[in-house]
Amino acid sequence: MKWCCQHLIYSKDFRTLQQSDLHKVLAPGKLALSLTLSDGSSLVCDEVVRVIPNKRLVCKGIWQQKAEFQQKKVYAKLFIDARAAHYFARDLSGVTDLLSAKIATPPLLFQGQTQYGAYVLVFEAIENSLNAEQVWQKSAAKARLSLAQKLVAEVAKHHKAGLLQTDLHFKNFLIENDKIYTLDGDGIRKYTRLSKRQTQRNLATLFSKMDVLEEDWMPELYEGYCAQTGIAYSIFDEAEIWVLTQKIRRQTASSYADKKVFRTCTDVQVHENITGLKGLFYAASSNANINLPKNVAELEALIQPSNLLKNGNTCTVALAEIDHKNVVIKR
Repeated sequence: MKWCCQHLIYSKDFRTLQQSDLHKVLAPGKLALSLTLSDGSSLVCDEVVRVIPNKRLVCKGIWQQKAEFQQKKVYAKLFIDARAAHYFARDLSGVTDLLSAKIATPPLLFQGQTQYGAYVLVFEAIENSLNAEQVWQKSAAKARLSLAQKLVAEVAKHHKAGLLQTDLHFKNFLIENDKIYTLDGDGIRKYTRLSKRQTQRNLATLFSKMDVLEEDWMPELYEGYCAQTGIAYSIFDEAEIWVLTQKIRRQTASSYADKKVFRTCTDVQVHENITGLKGLFYAASSNANINLPKNVAELEALIQPSNLLKNGNTCTVALAEIDHKNVVIKR
């Protein structure tokens, strides 16, 4: 029998996993996992929030020091593969670099191993917080601009300290009221001196996570970055960052499509209906919550002369409505 968190969620016999069972956790979900750490403190995990199977788990739970009654809500990173010591040390090094630079990151409560040898980092949970992607998605334009300015200021702090977040995306920033915490020490690299190209590409990576229609903010955000870092503003550098942003956006979209869009997975639902020479293939966000056309005839019915945005030689683009939601169809 394959074990994963979903089995534990629906099992009537809700059991506690042991160290040897960590490799059997294949997906996020509820579980009961109790571990004794090398200093005698205890870690009880009740939910896995992220998994790289057979390598790493991020768990949500409770940490209690030995002989103390006070418990703290925490997030714990568990490193379990053959290179666990290496990845543990790299993550710890990144967290240490953030702390040394006085850049806010969740307090590190424990660093070490379980009694059975797995490596663990335990971080205090930041209550009433959301990651920047969650805040971004539910914010209107004005609030998004404000958040973008804060994130740029945070990246500027990184660069001034010689730090580069090599896995830069909105989920690696935690928002608590007006305070921003940087997450994921594993992606942090320390440099004696960052090159201009490194900082430009890093800033462009942040910009690439924003919507295309929000590119009008880039000049203002870049000026803010220059003011934060003390570098001279240059319209040519701004143009270079814009070019890099488009390149990174295309690379990211292509990589995502190659890995995800052609198969059904957590993020994407794929439908294929091929009949003779005229068939239909579509991939839609799992969160779309609309009844998409099931055949070519239904798709054609949505494209009318009155709703065309483009009628070219290579494609037709139309603005249609499905289940009271506006969608753009590119045929």
